[in-house]
Amino acid sequence: MRRFYNFSHGVINLFWRLLFYLMLFFALTSPNIIIGDNATFGTSTTMVTTGLVLTIVAICVMIYAYPGIRAWFYKVFVTRKLMTGSLMLVAILILQILFIYFVHPNSGFDSGMLVHAATDKTSAWDQDITSYFSLNQNNLPIMLFMHWLSVSFHQTQ
Repeated sequence: MRRFYNFSHGVINLFWRLLFYLMLFFALTSPNIIIGDNATFGTSTTMVTTGLVLTIVAICVMIYAYPGIRAWFYKVFVTRKLMTGSLMLVAILILQILFIYFVHPNSGFDSGMLVHAATDKTSAWDQDITSYFSLNQNNLPIMLFMHWLSVSFHQTQ
């Protein structure tokens, strides 16, 4: 039984490492990572990207070079990992909600049709919406859920 466990654990580790390194390779060689000017796409690095890269490099250098900062990072991210992780999770969720609230655009065709049908009572007599849901019955449950959300929270967007 122990041999089977070691074998299966080794196979899982092998596949995980293979997939992880493939993902890392393709992420690093992606044309979406633009540092400097890119003549192919006509884009360049923004000040936000530059600041983010410089901040990450500075933090890595400080962790390597200064024992006090290394000890602080160890205490925060290793010793008090549960509290730090919980606070970071809550902060990320709040930031995502704020981002979506302030930045999200109006919906496109499919999602726009769902939003229109869920928030407008007169859409039941609109032939475009009736034919859309006749062809795409799988969207009815999500439309009904969206209708419940819009009625419950008095929000249409």
